[in-house]
Amino acid sequence: MVIARRNTREISPLLAPVYLACGLLQVEVADVQRFALHHAVLMAMTLLLSTGPITLAPRPERGLVRRR
Repeated sequence: MVIARRNTREISPLLAPVYLACGLLQVEVADVQRFALHHAVLMAMTLLLSTGPITLAPRPERGLVRRR
């Protein structure tokens, strides 16, 4: 019994504008992809560094801490 059939030949709707822009600007798609990868890594590192330190230890809840 087939519940859902997925078309494996679907492409992202963002791919067509990339090919259109590359065609209009007369640049290679590979060059655009390399630029986009560097840009994405730079943005990810900037966001990670700007958020500050992230602690992995859970915070104690208010009810568990005894105060005198």
